[in-house]
Amino acid sequence: MAAPMNPNPGVPYTGGPGPAKSYGIWNNKGGVGKSTLTFHLACGYAFEHPQEQVLVIDLCPQANASMMFLGGGIKRPDPAAPNAAPMPTGSEQVERLCLQVPAKTVVGYITEATVQGRFNFPVNALQNFTVQPHQINNTIPSNLFLMCGDPNLELLAPALTNQASPQVEVHPQYPSWKFVHEIVKRFMCQVLNQNWVVFVDTNPSFNIYTAIGVSSVTNLIVPVKADDSSRVGAQAMLKLIFGSIPPHPIWGGYTYAAQALLHGVTKPKVHLIVGNQLHQKSGNVKAYDALASATAEELKQEYETNPHFFSARPVVPGQQFDFLAEYYADLRNFNTTGVVAAHYGMPVHYIQHTYPGGFRQLPVADVGISVNGSEAAKPYDALRNIVLRL
Repeated sequence: MAAPMNPNPGVPYTGGPGPAKSYGIWNNKGGVGKSTLTFHLACGYAFEHPQEQVLVIDLCPQANASMMFLGGGIKRPDPAAPNAAPMPTGSEQVERLCLQVPAKTVVGYITEATVQGRFNFPVNALQNFTVQPHQINNTIPSNLFLMCGDPNLELLAPALTNQASPQVEVHPQYPSWKFVHEIVKRFMCQVLNQNWVVFVDTNPSFNIYTAIGVSSVTNLIVPVKADDSSRVGAQAMLKLIFGSIPPHPIWGGYTYAAQALLHGVTKPKVHLIVGNQLHQKSGNVKAYDALASATAEELKQEYETNPHFFSARPVVPGQQFDFLAEYYADLRNFNTTGVVAAHYGMPVHYIQHTYPGGFRQLPVADVGISVNGSEAAKPYDALRNIVLRL
């Protein structure tokens, strides 16, 4: 079923209910594996739910997730012309999409929706700004679509910040701050219906395009590593979204939290904390588990004070153990499997199901890497456990 059409084309339209579920992968800390987690979670969800449609929106200007979806670091045979020259690498595919007019990327959409003054988009706009990675990289499920990342997002950021200011009128019936921050959400509600699930990759810095990503989703998946900076980043994330208590006496009114409340922009809920890239070896595993769990324990204390920051559960977790069982999940280090997955743009579920019976040598930077499907089964089982909790 298509999303409803705009009854008044002259007014910005919020659309219908939009996708059934939407998840932003974010922590206010770099290096926690957000893009890798986005890649594997979206592919795993699409694989486990073939009857649903999955859209990935890459709002990180580094576009690392997009590069993995579009083939990783290798040149693949063209499925439409096997005897032709190999297809470009993932980074080359991203560059190609950025150079189209209009760009078939997140910047292409935002440019049409802001700089060009487009307020409303028809349902068929999905094909104008997204690609189906399976047509390039056949290891990606065919029910997954990508709004590609774009390095030009950094160049666009000052213009977006300016358009979000009260001094700029984008439409007489639409506050500028709300218009800019809900620009991706409006696309989702205008173009997608309840058969869709959306994953949004983000940048760690809470700049304008990260705020746009946060404003577009209903749930947050928070990757953390076993270090103190991840714990601090998770705390900062909550303050940036929901505000400090008490607010800063001078700058409190300018924050995202205050402006979102003022303009009626819905803030996402923390849905799951993922202990990402934890070690599988037994030597340091207790120390790593303790540090990752410490982050979750601090969030448990936040939950006790502000349960509305978190997505609802059928049973309210009372004890710390119950909270961890509901809101925390481990995702062990993929080790060799992760190296191959990123280089080949190959989801872990594909490795596990394609090479179940033994090893296969795959070259990575001119070095033969052994891929074992049974070894990939461990991270895939952990990943599948997370997918089934979405």
